[in-house]
Amino acid sequence: MAIMNWVYVAGIVLVGVLFFFDREIHRYFGVHEIGKWVDKQNSAEIAELMAERQKIRGVDNPHAKKRIEDIDKRLKELGASVGTG
Repeated sequence: MAIMNWVYVAGIVLVGVLFFFDREIHRYFGVHEIGKWVDKQNSAEIAELMAERQKIRGVDNPHAKKRIEDIDKRLKELGASVGTG
């Protein structure tokens, strides 16, 4: 009886692996389009953050410095290169 359980488990795992790697299934569920949309949103956020960072770069107070640190942290999370200064 234990061998039959392993056969079922192996079958379920195989179906899961095939489902994960099947491009047609991904296309049907729009996984690729969702990824493209997320990339666009990330690019827009990066541009906004970099513009804000540039705008407050010359301000010399603790609030501006903290905001720049927060912006740099978020840019790193988004995968953008963070310049110094």
